[in-house]
Amino acid sequence: MSCSKSQVHQAVASWAGVLNVNENTALNGLGGKQWPQDAPPLIETINGLCGCSIPPEDYQLFTHVADIDEWVGAK
Repeated sequence: MSCSKSQVHQAVASWAGVLNVNENTALNGLGGKQWPQDAPPLIETINGLCGCSIPPEDYQLFTHVADIDEWVGAK
């Protein structure tokens, strides 16, 4: 199973309560969220969308939306 960048970006925007994001959008502070403390609900959504299992120890590797895109192989 794979997912698109559009799906990942929509999930991030929904999680943060913002209209849209791009690959250069920083995760920490987005919509008042703290990264990685507030990550679990978003990661659960991404795992479901992309058919993957991002381990909690990898959350800290993600600083921008592009980092999630790359990890899940979104095209």
